[in-house]
Amino acid sequence: MKVILSISGVHLEEEKIKLLSTINSEARVRQYWFSSWLEESDPRNESILSMLSDFGLSPKASLDKQDYAKEFRMSRIRLYDHDDYYKSDYLECHPHFIESHNMPVTMNRDESGLLRFARSSLHPPPTNDIVLSNSWNVLSIQAAMDALEPLNLMGLTFKPTQLVHGQGGDAQWNRPVAWEDCAESDPWWELSSEITLPPLSPSMDLQDAKRRPIERGDRSRGYVPREASFSHAELHYLRSDLAAVEPFDAAVTYESFGSDLKATPRLIVSQRFYQACVDSGLKGQWIPVRIDEN
Repeated sequence: MKVILSISGVHLEEEKIKLLSTINSEARVRQYWFSSWLEESDPRNESILSMLSDFGLSPKASLDKQDYAKEFRMSRIRLYDHDDYYKSDYLECHPHFIESHNMPVTMNRDESGLLRFARSSLHPPPTNDIVLSNSWNVLSIQAAMDALEPLNLMGLTFKPTQLVHGQGGDAQWNRPVAWEDCAESDPWWELSSEITLPPLSPSMDLQDAKRRPIERGDRSRGYVPREASFSHAELHYLRSDLAAVEPFDAAVTYESFGSDLKATPRLIVSQRFYQACVDSGLKGQWIPVRIDEN
């Protein structure tokens, strides 16, 4: 596993951006904007942060709208490898933040409960076979369903999605499109489970989107777990709680994550599910789930 230090949202005069670029020539630069992703141990990070301090900028700490004249965004991102995945009994389906992917757009569900999938988000098509949508629903291509469904993975369900014309709010954009009439892609399916896991471990720092603490097991608000300065908190479970759950290869979290109106449970899968994806050549992205001793 590598830890990346992400420095982004830097908005400065063009000459200052050029000075920052001399420190990290691989940074993403767009005239007045600068973003850097380097391993946390890279000494260039210290030089970049020192220069930003000289320019009067500091890391954004509040939930208020960013003041670009005074602030930039900084976070730590874990990048895992296959050894990390193989050592984990369970994994969360989740994309890495740096790796390139096209996130499909899903809206609210139709009258029958099917997730509505925007046809316009298939241009270009997502680069992975199992992905998250913008609303954190887990989706898979038809080939993933064809490969995984015969394996009888415990708890895994495939739900059809309703393809619609676009992303707008009016009736024209929400007009249904039959998947067989979609030349851009085979059908996409929503991956879910009928098995619900117990609440997360008490070791986790659970807050809502406004950083207000949430009691373990409280379902009245959407969760935003936090872990130090990491952009994404690893989920933790008590070993004794998982031992009480029926065997599963796919299950959803007890908690829903995100803002209250769009909060969605996350999909947790087993090592057997992960290895089935590897054996089938299916591309997905994962985050290890940690198990706390009692």
